Amino acid sequence: MGLAQRQKGKRGEREVASIFRAAGYTVRRGQQADGPVVPDIVVDGMPWLWVEIGHGAKMDGRRKLAQAQRDACIGRPGAIPVAITKRDRERKWTATWTQYLRLETPGCRPAAIVVQADLADFMSLLPPPEVTP
Repeated sequence: MGLAQRQKGKRGEREVASIFRAAGYTVRRGQQADGPVVPDIVVDGMPWLWVEIGHGAKMDGRRKLAQAQRDACIGRPGAIPVAITKRDRERKWTATWTQYLRLETPGCRPAAIVVQADLADFMSLLPPPEVTP
């Protein structure tokens, strides 16, 4: 990956982190010093959330979600992976995650669907930020 791509990735991580902060969450960018596989941003109080961020001309939320699933399995088994992506020249960030539906039919396994929504809609599903006195 070239220097320009790495810098673009950092800008995207900072932008998403600032959106979380504006909503009251305490976040930090994942650091490679934390281990070989770390999420792009870490949301305090939500160790179960694995966030991968992508920003590019042909950004594909499903492909980035697949990366988040692989990395979460290695870095934090049991974490819920989510991909937050934005294509170049677009204003809104999109969140992509897997939703499992429990069917009431006996003998049926849970069905999995991939959900894509605006980042603000995804964040409305998260627990409220922890308030520290």
